[in-house]
Amino acid sequence: MKPLLKPSLIAVTLASALGLAGCGEKSSAPETKTDPVMTAAPGAPGAPSTWAYAGKTGIGSSYEAYKDLAYSDEAATGKVSKVWFSLAEGIITETMFGLIHEAQIKDMQFVVTGKGFIDTEQHDTVSTIDYLYKDDADRPLSLAYKIVNKDKEGKYSIEKHVFTDPSENTLFVKTYFTAYEDGITANLIVNPHVNNNGSNDMAVATKDSLSAEDNGSYLTVLSGSDFAKTSVGFIGESDGLTDLKDGTMDWQYQTTGEVAGNVGLTAQFAPVALNGKESVTVEYDIAVGFGHSKADSESAAKASLKRGYTDVLAHYNGEG
Repeated sequence: MKPLLKPSLIAVTLASALGLAGCGEKSSAPETKTDPVMTAAPGAPGAPSTWAYAGKTGIGSSYEAYKDLAYSDEAATGKVSKVWFSLAEGIITETMFGLIHEAQIKDMQFVVTGKGFIDTEQHDTVSTIDYLYKDDADRPLSLAYKIVNKDKEGKYSIEKHVFTDPSENTLFVKTYFTAYEDGITANLIVNPHVNNNGSNDMAVATKDSLSAEDNGSYLTVLSGSDFAKTSVGFIGESDGLTDLKDGTMDWQYQTTGEVAGNVGLTAQFAPVALNGKESVTVEYDIAVGFGHSKADSESAAKASLKRGYTDVLAHYNGEG
């Protein structure tokens, strides 16, 4: 459990947690918290981009059959999905779309805030990973994963089921967020690296979506549950993790403006109210759609959410 930090230690700790180097010249970041704004996030271009930890604990993609020695929407498995993902340190890391070497996301995780603390899944939980679909001998039958990240002090746990939609260009993340203390809040943090780099992205937030793009490649993050707040910004300057360093999400920037850079996407869910219970579990269906237009990426995510967790997972497992 990471306590809220004194201001003098915040920048060093966040830079260390994210593996970020020092920054060059940038426009000024906000010195104090602000009300939600319609203007572009400050701090462009953000910290230099880096890739995620290379020690992967899982990789996955949907099975796609050949027709006439090539992938085809006319093959027995139907529409071809071109999404691959990787896992490390309890979180989703490089996620590819288009070709297997074309990363679109560096990492995606929850930052958890509560009374007097801020945690990242990557650094402040005990993580276990297993396959979702196995035979009687405990052998995996598909590359769908269950990640369980438990708070070291027992205040919350996060269970994520991670797979892709075989019929759409979508990464699907079913999340069970359990709080054992009142008022704990889940904040979804995504660091896009669209078009295989993290230095040239632009981002937009609406009340129910987050999106990023670079040179004709797009991603859109949607949820089956309402977002309480959304924002976009530049890593290390005006992104969600920087905003949350005091435990409160105050910035709600709707665009990163005309200057590209290393951007971050943030969506906050409502705090979990225990209402006298020992624990409460809430579910989030999160879909990240990819495409070569904003409309295509949003359409993919919407289609996967409409089909729903059960049907998409069954199809991924070869049962649907």
